[in-house]
Amino acid sequence: MNKLLVIPALLFLCSCIGAPVKVPEEHLGKIRNIGIISLVSENPKIEYVGFTIFNNNYTTALLEDWDGNSVVEDAVSNLLSNHGYSLSILNERASLDRVYKDEWRGPDKDLIQADLVRIGKQNSLDTLLIVYRYIASDNIGNSAEYLRGYGLYKRFILKPHVFATFEIDMLDVNSEKIIATAYGNEKLELGSDKWIEAYSEVEEPITISPGDVVYIKTNLKQVIQNSITEAINRMGIIKSAQSE
Repeated sequence: MNKLLVIPALLFLCSCIGAPVKVPEEHLGKIRNIGIISLVSENPKIEYVGFTIFNNNYTTALLEDWDGNSVVEDAVSNLLSNHGYSLSILNERASLDRVYKDEWRGPDKDLIQADLVRIGKQNSLDTLLIVYRYIASDNIGNSAEYLRGYGLYKRFILKPHVFATFEIDMLDVNSEKIIATAYGNEKLELGSDKWIEAYSEVEEPITISPGDVVYIKTNLKQVIQNSITEAINRMGIIKSAQSE
């Protein structure tokens, strides 16, 4: 059964602990050609937190003409395109998806570090920006559960929300080191009528109601953009926010 469980937080610790949030000054001037790699889920998650853990439900939403990785790539490009960087979107998910051992853990980055460096060098890039799904404490319903990546959320006593929680790395290709890691964790409240009973009960992937598709897509894109913006702003690579 896909019921939500309380998972010890230690499961989510990633190998990059200790990396600075902000890109060090000595690296800022060296960033010219950035490769963007998104390793989030293609489809949104649906998380329902019930009165007890036995009432919780965890499944996947199916949206027509939707690819979460493309939305993330667009969000990063929209943010960085006017700041003097040369951007390349790299579709390398087939070789990098093994970074996740299962749905309940964050990325094991050591598994793909060498591949990332190889990809960066093959594409003549000085920097890679990698977006991972993150597993964060429930800052919507303040339950003991966790938010995973992005999707729809409801606690039984609250209105539904969309959420996006990401972890972003900046990898310096030449030194082969992660030079910064930042997190984005955003939410947006939805109308109460946008949550149907099936989202709370059906464990198989469920198709979003046709009448709600445009509304859900619009809000998901907005919360993803907000989360990406939050993380990248923390990294300090938006040139307009720095002394030039």
